[in-house]
Amino acid sequence: MVSQERMILIFLINFFKHFIKKDNNTFLIPKFDKSLDDRFSKKFWHKIKNNNDVFILEGWCVGARPENSIQNLKKPINKLEILEDKKCKWRKKVNKYLNKDYKYLFSFIDLMIYLKIPNFKKVLVWRTLQENKIKYSMQKRSSKLKIMTVNQIKRFIMFYERITKKMLIDMPKFADIIIPIKPNHQPKKIILN
Repeated sequence: MVSQERMILIFLINFFKHFIKKDNNTFLIPKFDKSLDDRFSKKFWHKIKNNNDVFILEGWCVGARPENSIQNLKKPINKLEILEDKKCKWRKKVNKYLNKDYKYLFSFIDLMIYLKIPNFKKVLVWRTLQENKIKYSMQKRSSKLKIMTVNQIKRFIMFYERITKKMLIDMPKFADIIIPIKPNHQPKKIILN
């Protein structure tokens, strides 16, 4: 059985292969509903014809690079890694994907823009704000909302902490454009590399 993450990765790679060829295929691009933590049904997906010059791939860890040192991977950086990844199995698997599959996916990117957060602590603050916005804007629409509590958010972001902190160091070195974000969510400036 193929995991959902693997299916998304395969979909994106295939999409970019066809996008580059400029074949006249039409694509259905999934639309994600954060309030339900799942994709919308296919009738709400975006239907696009492959006649575009630009496609933007946006995501929390787009462009992330693997850890070069196994020693760095072995040192747990948060409670999740200490308690639930004692043998470094998950960290090694993620690193393997970043080194191979995601490296290949990211090779399709012609221009990398990095929105640089002030620090990792802001991830918790901003993700909590995001969950609250979803909660207040969507509560009349559905009773199936999957809004996380603060403790669930803390756990959730621990899965991405290692990658996010590494990106704070790596991305300014190789991204084409870096946009530092102020604590109030506003861009500070634009840096061209």
